[in-house]
Amino acid sequence: MSSASCEGVLTSEQKKVSSQLKPLFTEYVNALHLLGPDGRKLSLDAQGNGSFKAHVASYLAASAQKQLDAGRTCPTVTGLPFRTAK
Repeated sequence: MSSASCEGVLTSEQKKVSSQLKPLFTEYVNALHLLGPDGRKLSLDAQGNGSFKAHVASYLAASAQKQLDAGRTCPTVTGLPFRTAK
């Protein structure tokens, strides 16, 4: 397998491996029987969406917000909701 790229673009080999791993990751996450802070099960559907994805996204958004609040910059296109720095 080739080395990782920092540009955010997957090679055709990486895309192939990613498509093979995606269903395995969903099965793995669901087999862990993870619970969120409210006690509800964190899971993914066959497309990789679900409460686990939302939970992870909330941590990423909080981290990005913390950086913005500290005066640092974050990428403008992240797919995560956060407000501009205070």
